[in-house]
Amino acid sequence: MTLTITHTTSDEFNDLVPYTLAIVKLDEGPCLTTQIVDEPEKAAIGKRVHSVFRKLGSDGEDGILYYGTKFELDK
Repeated sequence: MTLTITHTTSDEFNDLVPYTLAIVKLDEGPCLTTQIVDEPEKAAIGKRVHSVFRKLGSDGEDGILYYGTKFELDK
C-alpha cells in the first residue's frame, strides 16, 4: 500500500478531513485507489489492509442509500 493524507478538500467533504487515500495492491494482483477508514496517523506505507462495507452517501434524507467498499488496516 502507498498513501497520501488529505487535509484540504471541497466543501462537501470538509467533515471528513483529514482522511487517507491509498493505492492498495490486492493479493490477487490488481491495484485500486481507495479510502482507508482508520485514523491517518495509523496508516503507513506497506501495511496490510482488508476490505470493509461502508455507507458512501445518500440522495437526501429519504432517498437511496449508497454503499461500497473501503479498506481498514489489519489489526
